[in-house]
Amino acid sequence: MCENTSRAYKDVAVVLGRKPSGAGGRPGSPPAVKPPAMLSRGPSPLIPNLGGSAAKNRNEHRSLGHPLATGALSNTLKLLWGNGGVDCRFLLRALNIILSNLVLTPFRLLEVSKWAGAVEKTEVRDAPIFIIGTWRSGTTYLHNLMAQDPGLGFVSTLQAFCPDLCIEGAKVLYPIFQRLLPKKRPMDNMAMALEYPQEEEYAMANLSPYSFYIGYSLPRRMASLFDMLSFEDGCGDVLDAWKRVYLRVLKKATLIKGGRRLVVKNPMNTARIPALLEMFPDARFVFLYRNPYVIYPSLLYTFSRMIGAFQLERVATEEIEDNVLAIYEKMMRAYWKDRGSIPPENLVEIRFEEFEKDSLAAVEGIYRRLRLPGFERAKDRFEKYLASQAGYEKNRYTVSSKTVDRISRRWRFAIERLGYSPPE
Repeated sequence: MCENTSRAYKDVAVVLGRKPSGAGGRPGSPPAVKPPAMLSRGPSPLIPNLGGSAAKNRNEHRSLGHPLATGALSNTLKLLWGNGGVDCRFLLRALNIILSNLVLTPFRLLEVSKWAGAVEKTEVRDAPIFIIGTWRSGTTYLHNLMAQDPGLGFVSTLQAFCPDLCIEGAKVLYPIFQRLLPKKRPMDNMAMALEYPQEEEYAMANLSPYSFYIGYSLPRRMASLFDMLSFEDGCGDVLDAWKRVYLRVLKKATLIKGGRRLVVKNPMNTARIPALLEMFPDARFVFLYRNPYVIYPSLLYTFSRMIGAFQLERVATEEIEDNVLAIYEKMMRAYWKDRGSIPPENLVEIRFEEFEKDSLAAVEGIYRRLRLPGFERAKDRFEKYLASQAGYEKNRYTVSSKTVDRISRRWRFAIERLGYSPPE
């Protein structure tokens, strides 16, 4: 749907902030999101059994800067205005975002004025390699691994979070951004650094209203954002506008990386195959898939953590759970509907469990089947990265039998097609 179809709440706008009607708040008003529990007793399965480093990671992210804070002021104001403001308890967070936008505006204008022409003239000569698959399928691990190839480029974390501050602005602001960036991601133990690969979906949120990750800030719009930005129902004007901004992001990454072919990882692209092929007919795709019974608690935890860190409005826990179920279903159905439009020689599908078992062999297979040069050149770098990840500790979740049954009902089509079974 092109229009906002998110669940309505009876809030009233108060300048930038919204508050529930009535002095004491509306009964049943959705609370600020907390990691939802799927068990009636015992520890929440969405608060993983993590070691000390991960526990420290959770505390570290309490002071994480908002991803919209480094974006365009005009984009932030349009988002807030179109949303009818923010909930009152998040008003200070919104004001901090706006203040940051204002402070960074001169740096943004300098970079845009100096580099816009060069970005526009840049050609994406070699069609990108798109790593796709739902969140929590191992796509970040594959992205980080393939990015070790010196012959490939990527959107860096710096460009993703500071798309108009990553060349000229970085000369002054890089040390500040580096200090603000947590060492690990909010939802797991994956390391973060400004020079590491990152999803370009974050850059889209900084530059435009055409990013699913706006849903972390405005979570009641998450479902409608997915529908709008998967382009399932047409939305021609939105699609054209999205293409313009998206191409600009990829052109800038290509310029920064010296013209190298880009390897791009973005779960939302799983539902955008027709749009990507219109832009890059010879694009290569790597589709990674994983056990849906593992995906559900991990994705629910991820959405809950990210919304909790960045939300500007309240959202009901049940709505997040519904979104996880619906978005996974829509994304997988969209992929299977559209995968036939990808030339068979340009698509590789990998089961996560097989990729995890022998990652180097899996990457070698990707290079061979997609006719990519440079595997032997990058092999030592691949091996070094894999060795550095040998001690990586995954999150562990406990899922109730009731939740297993719910997953089985909603995602049966995917569970059976992918060849997985319910946990014992």
